[in-house]
Amino acid sequence: MSFHAWKGEKRRRAISSTDLQMRLDINKKCQSKDFQAWVRKRLAVRTGEQILDVGCGTGAQTLFMAEDAGESGRITSFDISKESIESLKASLHPENAHKVSAYALDMAEIDSFLEKDSPNKKFTLAQSSYALYYSPKRIEVLSMMQRRTKPYGRVAVFTPCAPHGMIEFASKHHAISEQVTDSLHFGDNILRPLFRKCFSEVELHYFQSSLIIKSELDFRTFYEATTYYDEQASDEVCNEANKIIAKNGFLEFKKCGVLLIGSGVNALANEF
Repeated sequence: MSFHAWKGEKRRRAISSTDLQMRLDINKKCQSKDFQAWVRKRLAVRTGEQILDVGCGTGAQTLFMAEDAGESGRITSFDISKESIESLKASLHPENAHKVSAYALDMAEIDSFLEKDSPNKKFTLAQSSYALYYSPKRIEVLSMMQRRTKPYGRVAVFTPCAPHGMIEFASKHHAISEQVTDSLHFGDNILRPLFRKCFSEVELHYFQSSLIIKSELDFRTFYEATTYYDEQASDEVCNEANKIIAKNGFLEFKKCGVLLIGSGVNALANEF
């Protein structure tokens, strides 16, 4: 059963491994700051860690965590998309393949799966990047992540946040869905107060970067792979982008996010 918050074409785009890879490729090419290096440094995975990766996609975080966890480390990864899980497995270096167990499963069903597969399993790190807000059962999933984390472990969640320049640009030409705008406020409005109540120590890291796009093709490729893409307004949006690129040589968008890392169970953990 799927508990994805989005329906129809938006759901397809949200879980599509092809669209995800397009976004990752353009980000890597055009982003002013390397997100993977940034989040890798802050997660600071140690040798021997036992890690839960929720909404792993094609494995952007799983892959570097498998390297950083060393020979004794293990990563258990879940994503709703079977294609993304297959891509993750294909991308694993042979030396790391035995460290990673990856499953195509809705994140809302992870707890039931673990209860049957390894009921006593606890993790030193439970992390989710660009994923948790997609689930209508996001708070239940977060609670599961906390319960499945060892007392000295940590829970880490990264979400996008405002300002998001490309969404703002697109919004001048068509409506942006409530689900998309909700995702931009999930970190600050929902996660931040929850983490303060439910963990004795909380780290808050803001990622502030820019997408610097120098060709209409890169813009169109990225825009068409987003969850806020509007087919009817696509030519209008892309033509406007092309005019700015032709005039200035580039088009720059703010792209920001927030990473919360909680450790130590607070007495108010039942707030979940």
